[in-house]
Amino acid sequence: MTAKSLLPFLLVLFLFSCNSEEIGNSKDVAPDTIYTSYTMAYSEGEALVNCTAQFRFAGPLGTTLVLNNPSKVQIDAQTIPLDSSSSRGAFYELNKAMANFTGSHTWSFTDIAGKTYEEPFVFEPVTLASELPATIKTADLLLKFNGVNDNDSMSVTVIDTTKPDADNEQKYSVNNGTVLLPATLFKNLKPGTLKLYCYLIRKKALQNCPKEGGLISEIHYLKERTLTLERVEMDEF
Repeated sequence: MTAKSLLPFLLVLFLFSCNSEEIGNSKDVAPDTIYTSYTMAYSEGEALVNCTAQFRFAGPLGTTLVLNNPSKVQIDAQTIPLDSSSSRGAFYELNKAMANFTGSHTWSFTDIAGKTYEEPFVFEPVTLASELPATIKTADLLLKFNGVNDNDSMSVTVIDTTKPDADNEQKYSVNNGTVLLPATLFKNLKPGTLKLYCYLIRKKALQNCPKEGGLISEIHYLKERTLTLERVEMDEF
């Protein structure tokens, strides 16, 4: 699998791997036993943000649930339609225009008894604060980002064109809006064209949900960057 196809794979893996794809009905379980998950996924430069909600019986690995009336899930008071698949079970999905999505929003889940849980959140896309130089050397490289928090974990993959399927993904902590890529990341790569891929997954526990708990997550995938690597000669040190 190439890095270019990473986002759809990551999204499916992150949300649904090792989970039950069975489907049940929310009316058949106690409201307090429903586990709630919300996810916003965005790929830099795209027009839409993917917003997904999923409900499970008794924990994050449990049976997926269809919400029966009057139960529903909304984002900013817009009801999200039901969808399902053999690999994902039942889920609720809506695409929102990125142009209007930066800022404050609210997820809302109403259970079968009519009790509503609201979860406010703020969304800001993760982008590079400035473009990278066209040519780099085998030295430390500082990446500056918008939309990141200190102690976020940025996943970075750098490959040379001779090994397009190489897996050298590394995770780096964000500090003051920056990620420092060490020279060691580049030393085993061949001089020439490089492809750089970054993505960030941010997760935190829901504050307003049934007793079973829940998670709100963001996935930010930055578009591919192309660089040229020049080897640093010994006499340059």
